[in-house]
Amino acid sequence: MEGTKTVELTELQKTKLLDLARGEILYHLGLARSKPKFEPDETLEISCGAFVTVKTLDDELRGCLGIVTAREPIYKVVAEMSVASCIRDSRFPPVRPEEATILDVEISVMTPPESVKSIDEIVVGRDGLVVRDGFRSGLLLPQVASSRDMDAETFLGHTCLKAGLPWDAWRRAFDFPGSGTEVLKFSAIVFGGPLADDQHQ
Repeated sequence: MEGTKTVELTELQKTKLLDLARGEILYHLGLARSKPKFEPDETLEISCGAFVTVKTLDDELRGCLGIVTAREPIYKVVAEMSVASCIRDSRFPPVRPEEATILDVEISVMTPPESVKSIDEIVVGRDGLVVRDGFRSGLLLPQVASSRDMDAETFLGHTCLKAGLPWDAWRRAFDFPGSGTEVLKFSAIVFGGPLADDQHQ
């Protein structure tokens, strides 16, 4: 099943996913004796895209990876991307065990991306963006724009740069439909907390 459903999460479900992410990372770092046990409910069995961000308590990024359109249940995506964000993000060296007490984990559960036809359809702070052109693709989460005080045009520009495209490549999608350049938007449920809290020392 493709990740085409919009998921709504309770506070308990958010806590369960966050504990799963923490447990997977701590086990990978050798700071937990076993992998976390997880019993998903019906909602957490839905296939859904998600990103996991690992950053320092000072908001310095240490890794961020995810899947836009998932073919696996959301809990499996979160578990896989939690470890991947620590070791597979080529922009950063792998997370070290001694960093555990200074790291935050943030989970972004995505709605299915939808095509954007005009810049007026983008709401900064609510929408994340994907820009695609051939084999090139860039994605920025909604919180990136709001945390950096971007307007929609600046947000589009940075998403293009993330894809390795010119700053204003997004204009082709709006001015020349069918040109091969595509802009999509999505929203996300964003939640997180310290990697090693009182329960994970």
